Amino acid sequence: MPETLTPETETQLLELARWALAEKQTLAIEGFGTKAGFGYASTANRRVSLRAVTGIVDYEPSELVMTARAGTPLHEVESALADHGQCLAFEPPDLGALFGTAGGGGSIGGVFLGNLSGPRRFTAGAARDHILGVRALSGRAEIWKSGGRVIKNVTGYDLSKLLAGSWGTLSFAMELTFKVLPAPAYSVSLALGGLAAAGGVELLARLAQSRLECSGLAYVPGRLLSSLEIAHQGDDDRGVALVRLEGSRVSVEARHRDLLHLLPPGEPPHALEGEASRRVWTGIRDVRPLAVDPGNAVIVKLSLPPAAAGATVGILSGKPGRAWYADGGGGWIWVGLGEAVAADTITVLRHRLRACGGSAVLYRAPETLKRAVGLYADWPEGLISLTHRIKHSFDPENILNPGRLFLH
Repeated sequence: MPETLTPETETQLLELARWALAEKQTLAIEGFGTKAGFGYASTANRRVSLRAVTGIVDYEPSELVMTARAGTPLHEVESALADHGQCLAFEPPDLGALFGTAGGGGSIGGVFLGNLSGPRRFTAGAARDHILGVRALSGRAEIWKSGGRVIKNVTGYDLSKLLAGSWGTLSFAMELTFKVLPAPAYSVSLALGGLAAAGGVELLARLAQSRLECSGLAYVPGRLLSSLEIAHQGDDDRGVALVRLEGSRVSVEARHRDLLHLLPPGEPPHALEGEASRRVWTGIRDVRPLAVDPGNAVIVKLSLPPAAAGATVGILSGKPGRAWYADGGGGWIWVGLGEAVAADTITVLRHRLRACGGSAVLYRAPETLKRAVGLYADWPEGLISLTHRIKHSFDPENILNPGRLFLH
């Protein structure tokens, strides 16, 4: 296990980057290490934890903007927002169960550098859509800044958004400015049971295109429902569609009535309110239906057009060693696989997704499988070349998280 360094100030971070460049040392950057399982195994000489680079720098509730240092715990940010009736609208997940680490969601920097978003993403946008500005330290040992405290404060390239999804391979993010929104005043979820898999995900796509302004749309096959404390019974052929409505009570109740006219005939939906609704969506957000089952050694996230979800789940439903559920109106599907079937299933899924413009990313897998099938699918040569040029611009000596996302 490489030594872990814990700088406390911007000056110490700058000195560390200069030392790494001069001594040809490589650095694995992390917050609390809660998402270290994502990507290929680290080959860096030193681990660098930003957990001491912490604190909310500026927060004006009336402006709906917060600035925080990268190592600030996510729960600290969310607590401060909750005190003023506000929230991170993109619902960042806590992937502790997925990666076998302590819960709490890690750091705010890890959320944005992983571009991690939850069930509300299809309406509220991804984490990257909420970044307004960043202060960062590149692999050149140079401090740079992009954006600011207002939405339209970027000219030229918006480099702050480029960091989202880079997983620390381009720069240390030292300070982030992001927009926040008022928390929903009222929320209700409806669980509609007895739906076949294809029909369930097709219903999600229709509701996502309706005027109901649903903020959560998921389909969970019956055998995964116990992890969400939903009483419906079933198997992979029959499950539950979950619909969340948020806003003022008057608006939610009106949309609730309209929703009932759009549902197929059959079992009436069961309403979940308050804590029961919150627990269900927290579980879906944190991938708990799959993460808690030790049989799911491999967990893959599929992103795809919702119209293609029905055919895609047909590859998975009723097959041994394969579990799944759909989120985001059918726009992404979380898949849990046993090791014996993982490689072949991922190959089949990627072939299917390539035809419809989707993708499959390995979130949890043994290192040997990651190297065999790749963290990401094969990219076009032009995209690979562009990615390498961007990496070289920020980190020409490849000292930051080398090999975490790409083997070559």
